[in-house]
Amino acid sequence: MVEIIVSVVIEVGKCLAPSTERQFSYVRDYTSNFENLNTQVEKLEGEIIRHRLSKEAVRQLDAIVKLRKDGRFERISHSIIPEDTLLMSNKGYEAFESRMSTLNDILGALRNPDISMLGICGMGGIGKTMLEKEVARKAKNHKLFDLVVFSEMSQSPDIRKVQGEIADKLGLTFREESESGRARSLFSRLNREKRILVILDNIWEHLDLQVVGIPHGDDHKGCKVLFTARSLDVLSRKMDSQQNFLV
Repeated sequence: MVEIIVSVVIEVGKCLAPSTERQFSYVRDYTSNFENLNTQVEKLEGEIIRHRLSKEAVRQLDAIVKLRKDGRFERISHSIIPEDTLLMSNKGYEAFESRMSTLNDILGALRNPDISMLGICGMGGIGKTMLEKEVARKAKNHKLFDLVVFSEMSQSPDIRKVQGEIADKLGLTFREESESGRARSLFSRLNREKRILVILDNIWEHLDLQVVGIPHGDDHKGCKVLFTARSLDVLSRKMDSQQNFLV
């Protein structure tokens, strides 16, 4: 009797097995399809977000993806470059004829590929800073440079302060603590810009551009430096400015 019952149970099990197996198969297929759907949705969301980003953000995103792919990372980071107040309307500038002539001469010197450093010289309060701001605006508007950065000097220059002011304009964040490490990062970042004008306002004494991290001359033909100073001697002898303009 027991043998008969066991035999019946076995036969029933055989009949149920295909159906049960199909149910498990359906579950496996459903799970797999659901996971594939989630993957496609995530990709679609990524594409939507990508299209909403600005062109600059997309460019930087592509650069990050390439860096990840190539496995090359540097010890610095930089964000989208903020608009500098230096390039905003210069309402205080008086465009009288003598200044217009000087302004045009400076712009002409900036176009000269053989000149990498130039200066504006004049006594305090005569309007050197206003003139250099107008030079910066005109140079940017005329597309002489892709970027203009500015730092104000003091009688005893603080190298870290100068580095920090320029880095802020570049959207650069230093990770190095030493001045030399920051100089290397700044030098590398400035070299990425094809055409850039660095303005150092109110120079009082010699400033070693290499110590700061500012490339010039053969280091970077597209990087030009504009100084202002009260002393012509500081510009021509201590800073080796190639062409100077008196105001």
